[in-house]
Formats: sequence, C-alpha cells, structure tokens
Amino acid sequence: MSTPVEPHRTAAAHDPHGSAAGDRDETAATSSPGGPTAAPRFGPPAAEGEVGVLGPYRVLKELGKGGMGAVYLALDTRLDRKLAMKVMLPEFAADAAARERFLREARAAAKVSHDNVVVVHEADERDGVPYITMQLLQGYPLDEYLRQKGAPPLPHVVRIGAQTALGLAAAHAHGLVHRDIKPANLWLEAPNGRVKVLDFGLAKPVGSGAELTKSGAIVGTPAYMSPEQARGLKVDARTDLFSLGAVLYRLCTGQNPFVGEHVMAVLAALITDEPTPVRELNPNVPDGLAALIHQLLAKKPEDRPQTATDVAKRLRAILDQPAAPPVALSPSPGTAAADVSTSQPVVLDPRPHQPPLLAPMLISVAPASAFADLVADDATEVEPAAAVEKPARKKAGVLIGVGVAVVLAAIAGAIVVAIKNKDGAVAEVNGPDGPKGKTVTPAPKATDTATPAAPPGLFKNSIGMEFVKVPKGTGWLGGGGGTHGETKVVFEQDFYLGRYEVTQEEWQKVTGLNPSHFSRTGPSQEVVKDIPDADLKRFPVENVSWDDCQAFVERLNKQEKESGWVYRLPTAAEWEYACRGGPINKFDSGYDFYSPRPSNTLLLEQANFAPAKGQGLQRTCKVGAYAANSLGLYGMHGNVHEWCEDAATDAVGEASYRVCRGGDWPHDSGYCRAAHRSTLLPSSRYNDLGLRLARVPAAAAGK
Repeated sequence: MSTPVEPHRTAAAHDPHGSAAGDRDETAATSSPGGPTAAPRFGPPAAEGEVGVLGPYRVLKELGKGGMGAVYLALDTRLDRKLAMKVMLPEFAADAAARERFLREARAAAKVSHDNVVVVHEADERDGVPYITMQLLQGYPLDEYLRQKGAPPLPHVVRIGAQTALGLAAAHAHGLVHRDIKPANLWLEAPNGRVKVLDFGLAKPVGSGAELTKSGAIVGTPAYMSPEQARGLKVDARTDLFSLGAVLYRLCTGQNPFVGEHVMAVLAALITDEPTPVRELNPNVPDGLAALIHQLLAKKPEDRPQTATDVAKRLRAILDQPAAPPVALSPSPGTAAADVSTSQPVVLDPRPHQPPLLAPMLISVAPASAFADLVADDATEVEPAAAVEKPARKKAGVLIGVGVAVVLAAIAGAIVVAIKNKDGAVAEVNGPDGPKGKTVTPAPKATDTATPAAPPGLFKNSIGMEFVKVPKGTGWLGGGGGTHGETKVVFEQDFYLGRYEVTQEEWQKVTGLNPSHFSRTGPSQEVVKDIPDADLKRFPVENVSWDDCQAFVERLNKQEKESGWVYRLPTAAEWEYACRGGPINKFDSGYDFYSPRPSNTLLLEQANFAPAKGQGLQRTCKVGAYAANSLGLYGMHGNVHEWCEDAATDAVGEASYRVCRGGDWPHDSGYCRAAHRSTLLPSSRYNDLGLRLARVPAAAAGK
C-alpha cells in the first residue's frame, strides 16, 4: 500500500508492495503473502507518544508501511541525530534466508556513496529485528510533486533524468541493480531539488540469484519495469535504464508508456506494445530527448544505451541549452508539514551533484539567466535598462564613423575596424560574419612556461600572492555578442583583484591542505603525473566549496593583518568589471571576451576551455599560461570557475545559492563569456571550481 504524504515530508517514508495497474504507482509482488501484517517488535518507548526502542534508537513515529517492511522516524541517541529506519516485518524476518538477504543487499547499497543516492548509515539486526538506518531527507518524492504541480518544465525533466542516471551509475559501479526506479523512489531534496535515488529494498547485486520474495515472484512496479523483469528473467543495469526511460516518458507526456486495466494487462502491454511516440503527445520535447527516451524503452536490453554514464552524457547536450527558471514547490494550502520538515522550497539544482571527476564530463552549469537576475552589491549603482546615457559629441562622432565604416565593409568585403576608446584600449567591430564572426586580432599562443611582466599597480603579499589594481570608475555589465550592457555600475574606490586564480601552493600555505583533484595526491594524479612539481604547484586549487573559501579568507586575513585592507571573494559585479578591463563605456561593453582585447570569438590558444568534445587540455593548467586582459588579469575566461561573494536569490527570495563567474576547462565558450554567471550551493565542490581573491579597503568591506 502507499502511504499518504505531507509536503516537505521525510524520505524513505514508504515501502509500497501492493498490486498496481495503469498509472497507480505501487509495487507488484505477485507471490507476496496475504493477510494482515504484524508490527515489528520494539522495546518499551522512552517517552509518551513514541513507538518504542531498538538498541540505541528511539523509534519516534511510523512514516509508512508496505508489504515487506515499515519505515519509522528514529533518533540515534549516540549522535543525537534523526534518521529514517526501515524495519523488516516479522513475517519476513522469520525466514532466516530472507533476513540475511535483506541485510546483505542493504549493506551492498551502503557501499554506494554519491550525492544522488540516499545514504545508508547502518544495516544490522537487534533482538530479532532486521533494520536499515538511512539519511533523513527533506523535500518531496517526485510522484508527490507530480500530483501537486504536474510535470516540471522540460529543462528540469532533463536535469532530473541526468541526476538519476548519475546515481544509478554509482550503484551500477558497485554491481547493484535497483530494479524499482519510479517517481516514488526519486526524491527532490529541499531546498535545491537535487535528486536522491531511494529505496534499494528491491536492489540486487548483479550475478546474485537471491530474491526478497518467493521463487517465481515478479518484483517491481509494472508501469516502470523492464520486459525482462516482467518475465522474471535475469536483469542487469540496463533494466534500470528502461525504468528511467519510463519515468522520463511520464514526465514529458503526462502518461505512462504502458497502461492497462490491471497488473497483467500492464505487463502484457509492456512486453508486446510500443509506446505512443513522445512528440505526438508533446511536440515541445526536443528530438534528441524523444529519441533517447524511445531508445531507453527498447524491448531488448542490447538495443538500449548500455550504461547510465552514457545516458548522462547524452543528456548533457540537452542541459547545455538555456534552462527555465527554478521550480519552487510550496506546501499545499491548509496542509501541515511533517514534524521534521523544513519550510524551504524545493528548487531544482542548477548543477547536478556527482563525483567531481564526472562533473565536467557529464553535466554542465545552467546559464545564469535560468536562476536569478544580476545582484548589485553596495558599491554598485544600478540604473533601469531604459536609462541609457547620452553619448558625448566625441562618442557620437565615433559611432557615426563606425556606422559608415561598417557600410563600407559590407560593400568592399571583410573589413575589421579598430576603434580606440578614451583609455587607449582597442575594441573590434567584426566584419560581414556578424558579431560572432572571427576577428583578425592576433591571439597569443598558450604556454605553460610564460613569465608575464608585472603590470603597474601590482601588489604582492607575504606568501607571494599577486594582486592587480582595478581602477575606480564606471562600467557596464551584461551584454555581449553585439548587445551592449544594460546595467551601469560605479565604483568609488580602487580595489585589487588576484592576478591569478588561487594556486594549490597558496592554498596549502594557508590551510596546510591541498584538496585538488589535479594534484599529486588527488584522484586525477595520473593525469598530471608527468607535470613538474614547480608547475603543478602553480595549478589553480579546485574542488573547494564557497564555505571552504570563506575559511581560507579568514585564515589569510589573520595571517596577513594588513592595515586598512582585507581579503575576500570578489562580488559578481567587481569580477565582471575587472574582467572587462575596469572603466568602460557602454559601446565597448558589447563583447563576450576580453582576453587580451575585446572580441566575440574565443580560440583555443586564448583560454583553457573545451570548444568541443575531446578538444582542449581536458584538465586544469598552470595559472598565467594564457594571455592576460588589459589590466593584467589572467585566466578570466577559462581554467576554473570562480566563486564570488554574492548570494543569489531563488524564485521565492531564499538566498540558498552563491554566484560563480568565469569559464572553466571542461565547458565551451558559452560559459566563458564575461557576462556569464551561474549559481551553486555553497557546499558544492567540483574539479573545475576554484577562486581568485579581491583585496579591498577595510572600510568598504565593513571591517
């Protein structure tokens, strides 16, 4: 049976094993025992209103019950931590072989450590009661989301599929097949909407002949199980991929691919029928997604994608498209939240969480426009888009001249016109190829041995970190690709920005640690094994969260104790202002890249990024390896994504995310644009995510 749920309830609150047909999202176990089920045997409760005690656990309340087990909210008295406890019901626990299988398979699931899989803390038996304790999650299962809100926007459908595939890839890597992937077992975790794969109660190690039901039983959910699973045949990881395809079909079309009046009718349709084409039911579904769904639903396992990793890679191409705003899931009116709930909404995470080594290969950061508008800091003056300043006569004359030159260029062929602004910086107006066409600006070649000259206004602290002075003035944010920026910012004081991204050596000097994946001790040590130590220590530190960066800054400020100055992460506005070269007129803000001159084209020799699959370095590189911008700042358009100080508001005003700027090594040039920004949870860590520091007057920083 299914258990009614409340908004923002806790995960693992259901273990459905009743009959199912059509759209009813329950689990079939055709040979399961009938009749009423007995409650697990607990010790006397520790307090009034509680259920009982099992070893060190106080069992507080029942969250759900199914044919084989019950789930409770429990308190681990040793750690004073609430968790979910799944207990095998006595009629099943009486079978020694079934009890052992229950624990063995739970322990197998406990080996899976992944951000998209619920954490299993313990699998054991006390006083004849087999149990599993699991991470207590806040949020909603996907089936509850569908009941309350209907299908999410298509970009989020793809993201749910990608995160589920990553969780399955982790399970499959341990030889574990879930066998019951369905909306009820995909949890949207509050507040970020990250998918957690739940309930490995039917999970089976590959090659194991063990079942949790009697011989000949069919286990799983008919609407989502694979044909081989429905026939009771041997299953492998590809059966989970079929189920994922059924989930994606349901999310895209609003109906299940296989339906029937009763269980056997659903199973017959599953084995013999072909689902209605996705795009017939929803023409808005991209061709690539529709094709992938139908391939996942292939009757023969060999006709499906062969690995969950492959599915995630294919979904990446769809995630690279502009995404919709975050989806917030609020409680239904008049419905009380569970005792352990959170009031925060569920917002689909802009970046799926997975092992950092997979992150750049599989999932890309969603465009900033998908999540929040630009947030101006206290030092920023923001004007409405309509308030465009009138150019001075000199500027007007330049613009007229440019217009004439562009017309002449169109007549004569390909001409690139160079215009010097008042500061002497050079901007380029592209020829007939349009604003994103190639320019004739000579691009410096990348080299790991370049020793750039120190620009004026360079400051070096006691541990050798170098900072470039960014002059006060007015700039324009946003824009690019021929469109002028529309957000005016005014900085009343000079500030300094790190000449380079913070290096592994600098991080280690301050913290004593090196968390980087591309290091001698990191998971990617084989990738960098041939790089000399002198160069590797100048690689940017990565795999650091926003929270880690705050701790680093605090230590650095205590260590340096500079009178009148403090270190912190730059604001998003400071970062973009400096990336563009400091003070700039509106006309010159219409470019995507400022390395070293404004351009709408980024070449491989200009930054460490990946213009296409298999291209680029496919790793980080020594800082300063590419040409600097006009201020002498290196790596603003590549190498690693950089944390900013700003909090980014989500759809309902919660400051759950932090802003990141700059390009990175695994992504294409779209992510390297000066105006591009993305948002991540402050706890996020990836091997393409690092930082550079700002050095600002203490008074301006409120110190």
